[in-house]
Amino acid sequence: MNREMRAVARPAGKRAAEEVISASGLPASLAGVVRGVVSGSRLWPAERAEVARELCAHFAEGLEAGESAETLAREFGDVARASKLIRRARLRLRPLWWRAARRTVHGCMAVLLTGVLGYGVLAARYFGGSPNVSRNYMAELNAQVLATPEGERAWPLYLRAIPAFGEQPAWFDQESSERSASEVDEWVRSKGHAFEMAREAASKRMLGAVLSSRLQPEYIAALRASGREGSVDEGPGPENPLMMGVLLPHLGEMRRIARYLNEDLSLAAREGDGARFIADVRALLGMAGQNARDPMLISQLVGLAIFDLTLRGVEEHVGTPGLLSNSDLQELAHMVGGFGGGRVRLDMSGERVMVDDIVQRCYTDDGDGDGRVVRTNLGEIMYDDFGMARPKGLAVIIAAQPVLTATMPGRREVTRRLEAALAAAAADEALPPWRHGERRSDVGYRDLFESALFRLVPVAESLMGHGGDEGPMVGAFGSRDMIEARRAAVLVRLALELHKRETGRWPASLDELVPRYLPSVPSDPFDGKPLRYSPGVGGMSPVVYSVGVDGVDDGGVPPATEGGRKNVNSLRVFVWARSDPAPSPERRAVIEEAKGDWVLWRAQPAPGGQ
Repeated sequence: MNREMRAVARPAGKRAAEEVISASGLPASLAGVVRGVVSGSRLWPAERAEVARELCAHFAEGLEAGESAETLAREFGDVARASKLIRRARLRLRPLWWRAARRTVHGCMAVLLTGVLGYGVLAARYFGGSPNVSRNYMAELNAQVLATPEGERAWPLYLRAIPAFGEQPAWFDQESSERSASEVDEWVRSKGHAFEMAREAASKRMLGAVLSSRLQPEYIAALRASGREGSVDEGPGPENPLMMGVLLPHLGEMRRIARYLNEDLSLAAREGDGARFIADVRALLGMAGQNARDPMLISQLVGLAIFDLTLRGVEEHVGTPGLLSNSDLQELAHMVGGFGGGRVRLDMSGERVMVDDIVQRCYTDDGDGDGRVVRTNLGEIMYDDFGMARPKGLAVIIAAQPVLTATMPGRREVTRRLEAALAAAAADEALPPWRHGERRSDVGYRDLFESALFRLVPVAESLMGHGGDEGPMVGAFGSRDMIEARRAAVLVRLALELHKRETGRWPASLDELVPRYLPSVPSDPFDGKPLRYSPGVGGMSPVVYSVGVDGVDDGGVPPATEGGRKNVNSLRVFVWARSDPAPSPERRAVIEEAKGDWVLWRAQPAPGGQ
């Protein structure tokens, strides 16, 4: 029978093994053993046929030797075990390419399994944990406001002034060239009572606006009474809202009222009403100070904007004949020079509050200053309260968040980065403008957000601002520096006016103003040397100027083009010109166009002057 088995043709195909078994003539019990082994081996058809042929030959030889079918089946042993052993042996005989592919598949499956298990762990940590929202920053800030008697707060008075000013006039958003001067003057004259209320409010040291994530009923009532009511949400807000969602409607109102006061200041100057002019300057400085003392950076920047508006008004009208007495000029100098303690300092404590509030809502707290990122409801806040559009595939984004958080720093590290950024900001804040290129606080601030908070809370990106090359802190310092330069120019202008009134001439140099009219000559913001001054010899007008971004003293001659005059005092262009050894063609063109001096004041307008 063994010889007969060798003589059986080698069939092919899926039924090859069955054909071998059928052709072997083995007893049913042994044929069943062969079928069981072949089936359990899970080999390729050709391999199964070969295994069937070998097993049939083995059993055939045993039968020829006189063994019974029952004995051969019993001695063969466990069919399942035999299938595994045969499969293992056969797999080792397969081609190298197949074995390599098999190992690759096994490796991929192992990686996949590890990934699934790892994701499960991360997902359990992310979705299973909960943050520890232990502080209500809005309530803490409001407690400071509410501890001050209402009579010492300005905001309740501004709320009375808002309806007194009424609807925003049509000329408010028009360019100066498009306005009807008579229409503006008529409107200003009709609002005398409203201006008195605004001046009274500006006399208070504290603004005293209560923070909320919803418009306050008192403010809504003021809007309705003024005819400016828009779409408002009058429902109660959350007890402990995200600080980034807290509304600051008072900032817009302060800027609006400041512009109204500036119009009254201009009218007072044209009408020769020096007392009203001084009162408006005092009110504008009061409003600027109320905002500048707020911990929120955006509020401080509004305060700076109002201060800048005030400086421009004083600069424009200080020489108006018959408007101001010598004592008025001295009073203006003291008010302008004393604002903000002589130098407005920007406080970043509000930025700390914003970040700390996000952190407490995104991280657990282990009680020792550390914790891990967990799933929060910030997404719902962004989409529902902030009006952000829900992105497509939001479920996929949420499912991927556990993986993103695997590389995010822990709570202690985020806090460390925040402290480092704020410490750098404090150092940058103290730098003079001519060292603007050394400011680096935004590097750490951006590192904090890009490594953690941006990826988890996209709306937090608004804290970075839109300053292009500069972030919110360095950009704010630069804006402050240029407004301080304008303050210096106004103080010099007031001193020059007093000197001319008392001596009948312009001084030969600014040193003549010290110490009677100025404690010292202010510094040029672009090189730290004293501001430049030309007394106007040879028929030229006296001029106060800075060397500008190029650092070259051109004798008070400004850039030739409007674009150059616009950028002659840009600290960003200043850094390009001083720190970039190979500026791009676009930057080089801006630098070249800005060559010239920044004219801060000229006694009489001159062609090409600024």
